[in-house]
Amino acid sequence: MTLRIAIVGHIRHPIAPPFKGGMEAFTHSLARMLAERGHDVTLLACGDSATGLPPGVKLLPICETHYDARYPWHEFHGTDASVKEQAESFGEIAADHGSLAFTFTTKPEERSKLWAARHDAYWASLALRKGAKGISTDCCVPVSRLAECVTRAQEKAGALGLIAPVVGHVGDGNFHTLPLIMMDDPDEVARAQEFVSWLNDLAISMDGTCTGEHGIGQGKARYLLPELGEGAVSMMVAVKHGIDPLNLFNSGDRKSVV
Repeated sequence: MTLRIAIVGHIRHPIAPPFKGGMEAFTHSLARMLAERGHDVTLLACGDSATGLPPGVKLLPICETHYDARYPWHEFHGTDASVKEQAESFGEIAADHGSLAFTFTTKPEERSKLWAARHDAYWASLALRKGAKGISTDCCVPVSRLAECVTRAQEKAGALGLIAPVVGHVGDGNFHTLPLIMMDDPDEVARAQEFVSWLNDLAISMDGTCTGEHGIGQGKARYLLPELGEGAVSMMVAVKHGIDPLNLFNSGDRKSVV
């Protein structure tokens, strides 16, 4: 018998960081007992989390393969035959680029299960750093610049010492980074603000937008002029004044725009 014990935490993530202390000690004791009885035991663990292995127990690191893997979800539209053809073609292309697995279904209940991982991405990201707050960005760039923008965003986050998972519905060039910030750390908050500002400017420089779907709001008002130009913003102000001559709606916000 071959027994593989995965040291994972009880959080909503495909592969989770391991428990420390008691859980790891328990797992080692169980592995030792099974190995002494002649079983082939392999521990699946992240990095050096399984140090001091019992004799006869092997270690298979998983972070280098699964934990850092990318999980793209795709929806195909058309007739039953065309959807099947598209999905099969995508699976072949994914395999050519080192895909670990490809799952395809047309059944609503099975589709819901597949999409659950995407819908839970926010909570899975928060689990990467207990106590942190996620600060979501909303940039969108032309698809031709998407790979470059995401890559540079990841590099910038790393240079600033930030943990910033990326999720996106990238068919339209829109993606979200989620810096995980300890809000009681002023230096970390400042680095997060620097990152968000830098990323907004980067997207605009690539003929994109600082907000792909969630709107400008007060926080991004200062990016309107660089993104749209004075002419477009002046037209918006004129329309606003036309329907709100007494400036009752969001009174005072204009100062942050022009």
